[in-house]
Amino acid sequence: MAHRHINVIIIAAFAVVLLLYAATAHAEMTIGLKASAKNVEGTVQIERGAGGEWQELKTGDKMAAESTIKTGAGSKCVIGWGFGNVVELGPDSELTISQLEVRPESGAEISSLYLLKGKVFAGGGQSDKIFSRFNIRTSSALTEADEAVFSVEATTDDTAVITVFEGAVEVSGRIGGRVTLNRRETTRVKMGRYPDAKTTIDYLTAEKNLPVGIGAPELKLFEPIGDVTVDVPYMNIQGSASPGSTVTVNGSPVDMGQDGAFDSPVELSQGTNKIVIDAAGAGGTRTTKIRNVVYERYIDDSAPGTPAGAGLLSLVTPPYGTATQKSFVDVAGYTIPGAHVSVNGVGVALKPGDRYFTKTVALSPGENRIHVAAEYHGKKESATIKIYREPGSPKLIVTSPSKRFDDSSGVCSISGTTFYCTVTGKTDPGAVLTINNERVDVMDDGSFSHTISLDHTETRIIVTARDADGAESFEILDRVIDPERVAFVIVTVSPASIVADNVSTASVTVTALNLLSEPVDGVGVTLVSTSGGYLTGTTLTASGGTVSTTFHAGIGSVVNPVTITATSMGISGSAILTLLPDAPPLFDY
Repeated sequence: MAHRHINVIIIAAFAVVLLLYAATAHAEMTIGLKASAKNVEGTVQIERGAGGEWQELKTGDKMAAESTIKTGAGSKCVIGWGFGNVVELGPDSELTISQLEVRPESGAEISSLYLLKGKVFAGGGQSDKIFSRFNIRTSSALTEADEAVFSVEATTDDTAVITVFEGAVEVSGRIGGRVTLNRRETTRVKMGRYPDAKTTIDYLTAEKNLPVGIGAPELKLFEPIGDVTVDVPYMNIQGSASPGSTVTVNGSPVDMGQDGAFDSPVELSQGTNKIVIDAAGAGGTRTTKIRNVVYERYIDDSAPGTPAGAGLLSLVTPPYGTATQKSFVDVAGYTIPGAHVSVNGVGVALKPGDRYFTKTVALSPGENRIHVAAEYHGKKESATIKIYREPGSPKLIVTSPSKRFDDSSGVCSISGTTFYCTVTGKTDPGAVLTINNERVDVMDDGSFSHTISLDHTETRIIVTARDADGAESFEILDRVIDPERVAFVIVTVSPASIVADNVSTASVTVTALNLLSEPVDGVGVTLVSTSGGYLTGTTLTASGGTVSTTFHAGIGSVVNPVTITATSMGISGSAILTLLPDAPPLFDY
């Protein structure tokens, strides 16, 4: 029996070794990161490894995992690492960096900090390149976050206070319990207890105490919205970033307006072009977005049906290098019947059998490049025309709205799906003025004011002034559509009717869409229903633009239509659920 017992132990030990070997063999490779001191003020010391000697920490110094930093009275230190993660350690605080590593296979960046005492502000970087998640522990709580801005304070009575300024964090007690904090929420976790119920903070007051440089800058892209394929060798990258940040496109700085708006042209090569847009804020924080733009251009005169020796595209006018004082020019040429023609990316309508095409193009002052492309059965050919617009056109000044405008400008508004905007300005007296090809009256002094309507897909206002000699001036105003703003709320209920028996339920789905009919992620949705039952969840956050909840029927003896209404960012939608009367029991007499 003794030998048999020994054999069992040996076999079990061998199995454990095999399991450990298998786990090690399949373990993902990790690469250690180093953090750096972005800014050191006052007395700050570092201990590089447990039991090491305390040394002075200076701005620019590097540090690895297992380092501990402590600040003196009236001192602070900003530490950054990875792709935009940053923390600021406040006065009389002590923090240990437990883990800093990248996992290339999964594209993850994992970091862990331990706040022994004091207070730390934290900001998580945002990137399309890598998923970054870090946690901050105290003696009583664990806080986990990725793209969030928050603070953690370890008080002298072993209590952790966690406050969220942007994004969301998960807070757990060291003995259990868990709460999710969103923007403007806070909780306390005392040693040996679950987290307290979250409460709302006075955000304006709290924001004043948020250190500069904590939190990645906001970066929005209006063009392109996503990955696209184009048939012209250029792309205008349009967007906005937090004022004060620095934006680069493929490493080249771009000019920004006071409101953070930018518009940067990028030349494209044949095939797939990777465009990296990066916004860098103070303290080393950054937000990065990546767009893949495919430029397809093929010159091939062997497409089916192409006359021998003829190409898909033959331009007639205007000649390359033309100079004009007009603000518009007619682009004309020939293709083959059935081909698709586009000018500056906009399709040209052709009747069946037509070979001749024409398209009017607006010109900006100075040099203009017009790109014309033709496609037939997968074959493509394109050409570029250079034309110069000379000065000498009638005066045209548009005072409102601005060249990039939305409904917050004060002269524009949205009603349903229609966008209304009052265009005002001044031109030469007697000039013929049109706004989006609609004739507009001009006052004796040359001033004008006209309200125009756009549907939810229209994004451009073109104002044109023409004098008696035919010379023209124009202004192009582009409407900014915020892809993160809700414009439509759609509510669906399934099934459409249930019995009011205090048991039956119906599924309620809410979809939040922007003006481009794209889902808006991460927005709050509030639901209410009229009498007849109750909703399981009434305050939810959209994931992929959608939230779902359940309606529970009450008891009723008559048909009762229940209106379920959902609201997000001030926009509402509703649906009707019919409650059928609960049938009384049948008795045999």
